[in-house]
Formats: sequence, C-alpha cells, structure tokens
Amino acid sequence: MNSTELANVEPSGAAADISSEARAMTLGQKVEYAKLLADSGMIPKHYQKHPANCLVAIEYGEALDIAPIVAINQITVVNGGASMEAKLMIALARKAGHKVRLSGDEKTATCLIIRADDPGHESIVTWDEAKAKKSKLWGGGHWETNPGLMLRY
Repeated sequence: MNSTELANVEPSGAAADISSEARAMTLGQKVEYAKLLADSGMIPKHYQKHPANCLVAIEYGEALDIAPIVAINQITVVNGGASMEAKLMIALARKAGHKVRLSGDEKTATCLIIRADDPGHESIVTWDEAKAKKSKLWGGGHWETNPGLMLRY
C-alpha cells in the first residue's frame, strides 16, 4: 500500500467505529502504513524511524477502538512497553460514560471517578510529591519543570 492508496481509505461516519480504517487493513498494509508514519517528523520521537513501534501502537489502538493517528500520539513507550497517556485514559473513560474530575495544585492532585454503572460509588485517588518520589517519578524531565501537571495527568 502506498501513500496514495492510504489517502483513499474511506473513513467511517460513526465515532464509535473510529478505527474501522485500521481494521479494514491487512497486516501487510498496516506494516506499510507504519513505515510511512515512522518516516514522519510529526509523530513522537519514540516512533520516528521505528516502524515496528508504530505497528504496535496501531494494533494497541485498534484493540481500544481508536484511530491509528490517535494511538501514535497518545500511546507512549514507558520502560520499553506501550502505555496509554493519562489524557487517553480519561477520554476513554468519559467515552464509556464515566465521570472523571481532576483537581489539584503544584504539590497534590486528586482524581475522582464516578462509574456510569454505579453512580453511588466514587473512586478517589490522590497523588502528592511524597507518593511520586516513592514511585521514582519525581525530579526529572517534566516532573521537574511542571510537577502540578504531571501529578494531575
């Protein structure tokens, strides 16, 4: 499959079936698509020049019923494995009808989840600097420059 053939894939009209394009592709077509994506400078660095990683993200996204380009941008590599970014987790939870509420500041963040199928039960998780340090997250990269955002997401 070349870029012209990929451009001619007809998207579905239903938001719930957003990954129908990926599902319609054969494995060989997905490999070619992954190669094209890996050559792009507009995708996250951990996918650039790594078509096999792109393919894993496409497959992971297909399992979650999300479009390949969303998968490439919202599934990241953590310690050598594929992992959803927090924003994707929140979006999928909300798409399923659950309520997600985030609050916090630079030192503490709380996530409240109310399940669609059990609205009387609230799940509350709080992260703070001590918990992030204990988990060996605090102190480097984005944790150093924007700790409040990292705690919330």
